[in-house]
Amino acid sequence: MENTKERIYAAIAFCNLSENEQKKEIQKLIETNELLGRVTIDQTLLQIESKYRVTIFIRLLSQLSPLSAYPASFLVDYFSRGGQLMPHHVQSNQLLEFRDFEPTPSSPDEELSDPTESSNRMKRAALWEESEPSNSGNKKILKAGPRVSVKERGTKGGVKYVPQNRPLLQHHEKQKAGASDQHVIIVPDDEHKHWLRSVEESIKEQVPKLLNKTAGKASCSIFRVPKSLVKIHPEAFQPQIVSIGPYHHGAKHLEMIQQHKRRFLGAVLARTQAFGVGLDDFYKIIAIDEKKIRECYSESTDAYNSRQLIEMLILDGLFIIELLCRVGKLFHDDPDDPIFKSQWIYYSISRDLLRLENQIPFFVLRNLFERSIPADSRKGLSLTELVLSFFQHSMPEHHRKVQERFKDNLEWKHVLDFLRSTFIPSSQEEASKSEDLRLVQPVEKLLASGIKFEQSSTASESFLDIKFKPRGVLEIPRLVTDDFISSFLLNCVAFEQCFKLHSTHFTSYVIFMGCLINTASDAGYLRDHGIIENYFGTDDEVVKYFNEVGKDVLFSVKRSYLAKVFEEVNKYYKNTWHVRWAEFKYTYFGSPWIFISALAAFILLLLTILCRLWLLQSSLIKLPILLVSIRSICIWRW
Repeated sequence: MENTKERIYAAIAFCNLSENEQKKEIQKLIETNELLGRVTIDQTLLQIESKYRVTIFIRLLSQLSPLSAYPASFLVDYFSRGGQLMPHHVQSNQLLEFRDFEPTPSSPDEELSDPTESSNRMKRAALWEESEPSNSGNKKILKAGPRVSVKERGTKGGVKYVPQNRPLLQHHEKQKAGASDQHVIIVPDDEHKHWLRSVEESIKEQVPKLLNKTAGKASCSIFRVPKSLVKIHPEAFQPQIVSIGPYHHGAKHLEMIQQHKRRFLGAVLARTQAFGVGLDDFYKIIAIDEKKIRECYSESTDAYNSRQLIEMLILDGLFIIELLCRVGKLFHDDPDDPIFKSQWIYYSISRDLLRLENQIPFFVLRNLFERSIPADSRKGLSLTELVLSFFQHSMPEHHRKVQERFKDNLEWKHVLDFLRSTFIPSSQEEASKSEDLRLVQPVEKLLASGIKFEQSSTASESFLDIKFKPRGVLEIPRLVTDDFISSFLLNCVAFEQCFKLHSTHFTSYVIFMGCLINTASDAGYLRDHGIIENYFGTDDEVVKYFNEVGKDVLFSVKRSYLAKVFEEVNKYYKNTWHVRWAEFKYTYFGSPWIFISALAAFILLLLTILCRLWLLQSSLIKLPILLVSIRSICIWRW
């Protein structure tokens, strides 16, 4: 064909047009009278499939008359749109020069193969760029740029045109940005292939580490705390004195207790070697579950090889077991042991053992406990009883109430999960069927509507056991607000936010209390009625704590264990009669002085009414006498 070069270059340029521009060019070709044959077009595919439009454009080009001026005019228009005009002295047949070129297939359905295939098909094309004027004269010369690989792949429906780079598209973007350089930027084919290989390799090699791909499984239960919670109370989630597990292992400020772990390990081995259990036995206990252990962490533990991870878990696990046994009096401990001698160390360790990021799987503790403590040395105490006993200094009443119920159950994710579960009320709350569930009003507004607040009886197992009684009584168990409980609450909320297979009791509780405590007067009222025992300091700090915990927390009232309480409180609050009667009582009986004033006003009003009645009665008795007197006077005058 006379204009084969222009046709191929037009096909390359066509790929860089927008969707609307491609459709317009195809329409021009359809309407021209230079087509030698007819090409069947699927209009649906033409509208939605870019590759199909390229295929149709190539077929239409192949059906043009050999002397058609369309390809050259298309190229001139294309370059003009990009801001680069073709030199006037360069004829259309001089625009391109091809290397290793053979005539295109005569049939539009014939495939254009890869350059490595048959020699009678197109292999490579070299673009020519207009260079800057040479120093030797004003004549412009054409400079060959890097080759652009053009590859056609056959499909069942016809020819597919798949360009491997888009030099003209890059040129358009440069022109739109207002660049003064008029040269076409072309990515060399070798560089493009290298980029493709590097991306494909990165897809295979890139393994998520900050959030394991196994983090969504039910086995994963030890998470990094969400940043939305960390930024509110960072000190509540970071261990202060001891690291447990891989997340904070090796931290400098935790080195002191890390050194004592080996001392505790020596004490355990000295005791277990008496009945034939040594360090290698503990190693095998952990090694058999290594894969299962790694899947418990949401963050990758690949930074530690097998030996490092197993050594870490042996040290941490047996350290916890030894702590539990010494506090539980299974063994006689050294009264001068610095860990127990200094109360602040023991208290700090107990808090650190309940941080979400500072956990190891509970089955690791269970296996180490069963192997290191013979049954006849346990004094009838289970591992869960020892855990409760360890924390009874911080929660003495709770330990006594739930000890029997959680004596033998060992199916927990970790220590935090176990202790959290002991606070879940044993009585299941009735689910709410209401579709209009909303958060409750603060204490001050509920009081004005007639709702009374009372501390629950001491028989309640947990501070989560909130109930709404008939006649508007909201019973809430006592909550001790100190550093230990506040940290424990936050870590339980973080665990519930990350682990969806558990209920959201703690999340529901902090949201409910956050609704009630809106001002310092709300917190003060609950404190005065024994519902909150405030060790934070001021009432404002209690308000700040509960309001901040509820920020950025996912919560559904309908799925809450307190859904029925939310419903009943709001129903009572909206009752008009309750509100009016409560307002009357609040207005006239809110304080002793108001009551005395109201009583005095009532007595005065009563006396006034009685006096008027007496005067009226006196007037009625004297009226007949007055009338007789008037009549007598009138007769005498006449």
